This record gives sequence, structure tokens and C-alpha cells, in this order.
Amino acid sequence: LNKSYDDHSCGVAFVVWSPDDRYVLVCGTEECSELWIWDVENKILRKRVSNNHDDSLTSAAWMPDGQTFVCGGIKGNFYVCDMDGNIKETWEGVRIRSLQTLPDSTVLAADNLKRIRCYNFKDITDFNL
Repeated sequence: LNKSYDDHSCGVAFVVWSPDDRYVLVCGTEECSELWIWDVENKILRKRVSNNHDDSLTSAAWMPDGQTFVCGGIKGNFYVCDMDGNIKETWEGVRIRSLQTLPDSTVLAADNLKRIRCYNFKDITDFNL
């Protein structure tokens, strides 16, 4: 990278590259309700994502398709979003610390209850790891 990406309204707490290395998701601190999608190839901010000013978007992970991602934080919601920032699915009541996706699109979420749970957004089920 030979560019500074500095258009964040909050501090930066988390960064994750897309599967094709073209985009970067950037999450802020616990007080931040925004997430930024940077187009690294074109060196521009593609989208600033914010659903609710009360959200905390501190973690994110790309879905295997590279066109959607999950994001969430400690205030109790996490989302599946597309590249335009549109929310495709929502899961409420989960205080997210960290997210990861598996090749089958299952989402692993570490939460504030000291557990890792699996979430399947295709059939809206959750289960223990």
C-alpha cells in the first residue's frame, strides 16, 4: 500500500482484506457505528456503512463470495451486508467481539459471554461450535 486511508470518523480497531485483495473493510472503536469499504485497487472509499448511530461495528469478516460480509459489535446486533452497504440479514441480541466465516458461509462469532457460536444466515439457525 502506498496510500494513506484516513477518512475515518473514529479510530481504527479492525482491518480485513477481501478474498481477492481488492477491498479492505475497516471497523472503528467500540463507540463507532460506521464501517468503511476501501477500494484499494482504485485507492478510493467505496462506501461508508452505518445502519444505526447506536451500533458498534468493531469486527467484520468477508463471506466466501467476496461480495458480502458480516459485521457487528458489542451493542447487540450483527449484519450481513453487500458491497453497497445494504443490509441483507440481521441477527439481534449477540454482542460480538470477533467474527470469522467458513467456506460454507457459516459465521463464527466470539461474544461477550465467552463463547464461540456458529450462525447460519441461509436458514437462520445458530448452534454451538
